[in-house]
Amino acid sequence: MILLTIKVAWLPVGASILFCIYKEKKLQNLIWMLPPLLSVYLLSGNSPIPNDFNYKLNLVNIVFERDHKEDVFHLQNTYVLIFFLISFYIFYKFINKIKSQIFKEYLFLLLGLSFLAALVGGLYTAFFYKLFPDPRLVLLSPVRAMALYQFFFFLLLSYFVVSSRNLFFLRSIIISALFISGISFMEKVDC
Repeated sequence: MILLTIKVAWLPVGASILFCIYKEKKLQNLIWMLPPLLSVYLLSGNSPIPNDFNYKLNLVNIVFERDHKEDVFHLQNTYVLIFFLISFYIFYKFINKIKSQIFKEYLFLLLGLSFLAALVGGLYTAFFYKLFPDPRLVLLSPVRAMALYQFFFFLLLSYFVVSSRNLFFLRSIIISALFISGISFMEKVDC
């Protein structure tokens, strides 16, 4: 997965690796994690970028022009960003209602890493790229990296709507509205 879609996969794979390291204390049982880690290491060395500041800044600007809203949070619609920030609190509340302790721990790790990635990625692509331009950091795309967070958010939202005591008709309307409207934390990009 990480070899094919690194823009989306780096956060889910990283969160899963950290969770496995946290849960599994025996080093011999963690040997299966070497291929993705080795892949990241090998891929990171395959992009020689000159150390010229202006050249790197120009590359970052090219990435911004090409990918626009797909890589940068501050270019998203204000309402999308507000909903995204509120979703962290809602996700936290959802996690507290989960009964499975191991799933709860994984979701807390995912919540923390997603918030950290959104914060650091958002600040970097809004301000700090001008001080330390590195197109590889922009290409990690903090917006696309939220895919696993978004998946679990809407999965938990759907679960709690379905398991609520509301009328079946009302639950069906809410679930249908979620999927028909195409609600997302990323604004739709015009092709």
